[in-house]
Amino acid sequence: MDMFINSPVTLKQLRILLSIAETESFSATAHAVGLTQSAVSQAIKALDENLGISLIERTSRQVSLSADGRELIGPLREALFNLDLVIERAKQKGSVARGTLTVACGSTVTGRDLAGRLAFAQQAYPDIRLQLRDLTHTSVIDAVHSGSAELGICADDSIPSDLHSELLLHDDYSVFCCVDHPFSRRSEIPVGLLKYETLILLSCNSGGVNTPSLIHHTHRIYNVNL
Repeated sequence: MDMFINSPVTLKQLRILLSIAETESFSATAHAVGLTQSAVSQAIKALDENLGISLIERTSRQVSLSADGRELIGPLREALFNLDLVIERAKQKGSVARGTLTVACGSTVTGRDLAGRLAFAQQAYPDIRLQLRDLTHTSVIDAVHSGSAELGICADDSIPSDLHSELLLHDDYSVFCCVDHPFSRRSEIPVGLLKYETLILLSCNSGGVNTPSLIHHTHRIYNVNL
């Protein structure tokens, strides 16, 4: 029983027709589509019957398109090209992500919780190679702006409005004081108590963190002297 007879026009039949138009050979087409030469002939016969026209002119020496075949082949080639393009784009969306992801990090972030999170990311996406750049706070933002890094991780609340940001983790600040200072007997120090003290902070971008920017808005509420 012929596999193509009495069946609707199929994508396989159309690809066979396009291959014959390009190769002008039933045997070459059979090899290209993975069928026997007899199956290719059956496909063209079924296509002729379904469309009610003759698409191929075949002699002992040559295979060529008929007038109807030549009229059909242009739009068919374009349609199959567009279909293949749609399929390829769908495959790319569904495929596993690959390539290199450059992450710019402030140095204080790089040395803490980030290591474990990156290890988890490597397990989840083994085909992505992570490249870390240890930078200062300002340089992290500049790297993302310039495109030299796809992601930036830094400790700051003043991310420019043209960059999307999300909170990844909370951090703790430590107060260093003399052993005879009342703070030395506390495990935690409420921010409000700092208003009675004069603090010395790291300069901007020290250790990758813009410290004054991080805590200025909080300290301002409590009239802390910086």
